[in-house]
Amino acid sequence: HELANPLMEDEPAYTLTTTQFEEQLIQVDNLLQPHWGAEGAREGSKWFRPGHGWVRQWMFPILKKHGYRTALGSIYAHDPMLRSKRLIASMLKKQVHPGGIIILHDGGISRKQTVDILKDVIPQYQSRGYKIVTLTELVSRTSRRK
Repeated sequence: HELANPLMEDEPAYTLTTTQFEEQLIQVDNLLQPHWGAEGAREGSKWFRPGHGWVRQWMFPILKKHGYRTALGSIYAHDPMLRSKRLIASMLKKQVHPGGIIILHDGGISRKQTVDILKDVIPQYQSRGYKIVTLTELVSRTSRRK
């Protein structure tokens, strides 16, 4: 797996000023640094996922300055609003497609719900011929095909 920077606050990123955006990006970047290991994030593997899935053109130069690429998702089960693991897993299974990017949220200290859902969904994806890869690997594979 790879880590992504969603900014510090759970709010739509497009509502921030450029200063607030960059400050939050740097704040979370500093928190992520220890988790990237001794070598730091590999070139091209620092990912930004905008809050609420909205991005604006003015964000890209700031992201590039700090070595980030942007990722949006395409498989989304509305899990912040649902509590049923079975329903969330079912929605994820129905939306699977080649190159799909799953978005899951989990609040609080425990990540048990997300872990449980992935333990159910991933083997079923794999039995249908899908391979689970990191964003960096997905982008690398896609660009090699061009």
